[in-house]
Amino acid sequence: MEIVNESSSRSWSLAPGNRLVKVVGPPRSADSGELKSVTGYFTQEKYLFGLSCTEIERVLGLRPNELAYYANVYSFAWLPKSGEFEYKMSAAFPGGEVFDESKKKDFFDKRAAHLETKGRYKGAYDADYDAYPPGSDMVPQWTLKAGVSIPVGAFICSVTRVTPFPRSNGSVERYKPHNRVPIA
Repeated sequence: MEIVNESSSRSWSLAPGNRLVKVVGPPRSADSGELKSVTGYFTQEKYLFGLSCTEIERVLGLRPNELAYYANVYSFAWLPKSGEFEYKMSAAFPGGEVFDESKKKDFFDKRAAHLETKGRYKGAYDADYDAYPPGSDMVPQWTLKAGVSIPVGAFICSVTRVTPFPRSNGSVERYKPHNRVPIA
């Protein structure tokens, strides 16, 4: 697995384009404050170019409505060291696992139970709802291992439904992987 992790991180950078980013939605409580350190899942900035908050939610495979209003995007202060992260394939694999028929059934069962007990869906604001749909197979994802956190390098921007994630030159042209269609 170490070889896979090493290979998957070769294009990482602290410079715009290939830098690592953490996407977060609205704070879950009034005292959450600004993000100081990164934990959990992350990706590279280029895969978010030109996407609105709801499109980012979909391509990353986040819970529905988790980024319904806006998303904040942060860079890392430094790159994770070998042994501090795991490659989790693409966002099409929630939690790094294949989204097969049993996972699909589990996702819809959890969603139905949540809707039945809560009356309406509130997304990330409800910790009881932990079902994640598959995201885009074109967006790689990694996770920092338990107990590892990396300081935030900088707040990059807020993304809304009408203000997509920009490139460093201000363009909102979507990223187009080699020989493929733009990520949408």
